[in-house]
Amino acid sequence: MIGGASSPARGHSTGRLIAAVLLTALLSAAITAAAFYFYLDRLVSEITGLEGFTNFMRVYRLIQDEYVEEVDGGVLMQGAAAGMVEALGDPYSHFMGAEAWEEMKIHTSGHYEGVGIQVVERDGYVVIVAPIKGTPGAEAGFRPGDKIVAVDGKDIVGLPVDQVVRLIRGPAGTEVTLTVLRGEEQLDITVVRAAIDVPTVEHRMMDEAVGYLAITQFNEQTDEEVPAAVEELREAGMRGLILDLRYNPGGLLDEALRVAEFFLPPGPIVHVVDGEGNERTYSSSTPGVDFPIVVLVNEGSASASEILAGALRDRGLAVLVGTTTFGKGSVQKLHRLPDGSGVRLTTAKWFTPLKHPIDEEGLAPDVVVEAGEGTEFPGHAATDPARDPQLRKAIEVLREKLGL
Repeated sequence: MIGGASSPARGHSTGRLIAAVLLTALLSAAITAAAFYFYLDRLVSEITGLEGFTNFMRVYRLIQDEYVEEVDGGVLMQGAAAGMVEALGDPYSHFMGAEAWEEMKIHTSGHYEGVGIQVVERDGYVVIVAPIKGTPGAEAGFRPGDKIVAVDGKDIVGLPVDQVVRLIRGPAGTEVTLTVLRGEEQLDITVVRAAIDVPTVEHRMMDEAVGYLAITQFNEQTDEEVPAAVEELREAGMRGLILDLRYNPGGLLDEALRVAEFFLPPGPIVHVVDGEGNERTYSSSTPGVDFPIVVLVNEGSASASEILAGALRDRGLAVLVGTTTFGKGSVQKLHRLPDGSGVRLTTAKWFTPLKHPIDEEGLAPDVVVEAGEGTEFPGHAATDPARDPQLRKAIEVLREKLGL
């Protein structure tokens, strides 16, 4: 043989071998594909019902093919994801678009760029609760109770508070003009935005022995702010503490647990039970504090603030004064999705150290006191015992405990 030429017999043998290999590969691929589609079909049928899944795809195709205007398929898919979460019928489980997710992260981090005012929605208006000390909002002269009616000349009356907040926020160094109603007077106030650190704690001495500490929410700073505030109150002569959790909607569970651990000696803080009945107990391992506490609560005290209030009472460290709390006894877990959106999903229920359920029931106070005109914005300068019967009663109860 010359030049590498093969014999005819060897060529036929090689051709049959190649054909056999190709046939085997094709058969293997066919079997694998058949198995894949069989199990995919079974999985879809078990999870959603094949008919439901088929209907979903048909609706998607109908919209893409026949809707009068062009539609972004990504928007449709986000809507479908939101619809799945909404179908749970759980008011605390939410799908969040990328913008809403970022807003949530700002809220829980305690850092943002803006004016430095805290606001709530009341009777169709966005109302200033209080300016944050040391911020442009405080220097500009905003007052508790001011009603914001326009931002940079745009009428915002009736808009959701989150939309108004996004209009007010912006890069540090830029200007924004807020139009506010103060009684019958309308004012235009221009402010230069800055980097803002949102405090979650307000504290002061009420008299020579009674300290006051309000927690407005639980964010990433709270577990550091609370011990620092308590230390300042101790140095000022505090012998007993009023802990104001009114209108505290909750926040980060981990932060609330760390605050509870600061106050409580070793023992349970909260019991968390998942959907399969598995129970996990979070406990304190610190010495705790050695002074009596009266906790102020109302219908705006929810979630993490109820965990703290329930733990302090069940462990014998505190008395609750005010009105029954909101009753949010569930735990939510956050899941970030690849496109920047996310899901907040209820994953468990929680119970107080003595196994009292909270969900939809709330915590009934030991001493019931209805709100007064001075309790609209607790935790701020507007909280005056002379105008706030709940705070006034808390001081009375605490002074009795101290023998004063």
